[in-house]
Amino acid sequence: MPTSCFLIGIEHTSSVSGTHCEALRWRHSQTYPGNFHFTNFHLDGHIDNPLYSYKLQQALDEKVRDTDNRHSKQVGYKTVRYPLSGLVGTESDRKATQAHNEAYVDPTKNADILNASVAAWMDGTVKITSNDDKKPSPMPDTYCIFNRFKLCLDAPNYTVFSNTSSAAQWITDHGGDKPHYVVSLESPHNAIHLAVGGFYQKSDYNADPILGANGDMGNNETANLDPIFFFHHCFIDNTLWKWQQKHKLTAAGTLSVIKDPKEYAGTTTKEELPDIEPKTPLDMKTPLYPFKKPDGSWYTSFDVTDIENQLHYTYGPGSLDPMIRDGPLLGTPDCAPIVKIKKTHNTHRAQYAGSFVIRTYAKGPGTTEEMEIGRDAILSRWNVRGCTNCQSSLEV
Repeated sequence: MPTSCFLIGIEHTSSVSGTHCEALRWRHSQTYPGNFHFTNFHLDGHIDNPLYSYKLQQALDEKVRDTDNRHSKQVGYKTVRYPLSGLVGTESDRKATQAHNEAYVDPTKNADILNASVAAWMDGTVKITSNDDKKPSPMPDTYCIFNRFKLCLDAPNYTVFSNTSSAAQWITDHGGDKPHYVVSLESPHNAIHLAVGGFYQKSDYNADPILGANGDMGNNETANLDPIFFFHHCFIDNTLWKWQQKHKLTAAGTLSVIKDPKEYAGTTTKEELPDIEPKTPLDMKTPLYPFKKPDGSWYTSFDVTDIENQLHYTYGPGSLDPMIRDGPLLGTPDCAPIVKIKKTHNTHRAQYAGSFVIRTYAKGPGTTEEMEIGRDAILSRWNVRGCTNCQSSLEV
């Protein structure tokens, strides 16, 4: 097994088809292997690279009331990544997308732009631009994504580690002081989706560093069509295993979900599933539809807790391993320390069409100038009205 085929910027000891990335500091190296951005291979002849893009075998029709189907995809559509746009549902969008993409026709240069974007998100130097030149992002954020990967390994239990809703509930229940601040794995996971795909900012058509970029990884509806999705989630799975090792919770039966009278946020079903009613508490024995064992019964989280002894695979040494041993992390970007927690209110997914970023600003002592001190990536759908689960968890 590869250590992390899509490293999300950190370190590769091995990867697909032998690609090797030696540098520990992603700011000075590739953030993902070349196998993802070569358009073709020469293996006993010319073949298209299946990791570069996916070509739709059938159309995807957006069937949500009161929409103009602008997020539909036609048969033959090929997935794209930052800095390209994949908005092709309407004639006007197709024309705008064609005009945008004509400025980015060189795959090699596009790969460099994407590498730079992911690296910037990782070390906290990404600057979110605005259509308003009078209100640019004056400072890079100081809370980098790599730091979030590190912090999530310190999550006190599996429930908090697994999702942002439970992490927010934990902070509320335990006070807002620094010792109780926690980060779930979902937080850096979401940020990488937006770094590879793109996102929306209210009042702006698109607030990426490159306006108009609209890749598939940035949208819930299309993210898993991009082949890179599965390698990103390979690294997410790797991070989960590192958390289990750090907390000595690798054996089957050692993980549990918080049972709380308040129905701990993020631990109940939202949509109706086969034989499971909405608002049913989740636990390690909840069926993982649609995955079946050879005997026809459903897999559960209990069955896949121990990847080495139950699933018979593992991960080699990687960039997060020093966290397990409480050692130094090489190549770590400088990030500002956490000194205070600020909770925001009244932000709902329904207010935004697609993924977006919550940005936090502060004024320094003796100055009226605002500087950006942090941001949170929210991976969402273009239309939440067609998603029961989204309707049940609109507040972020």
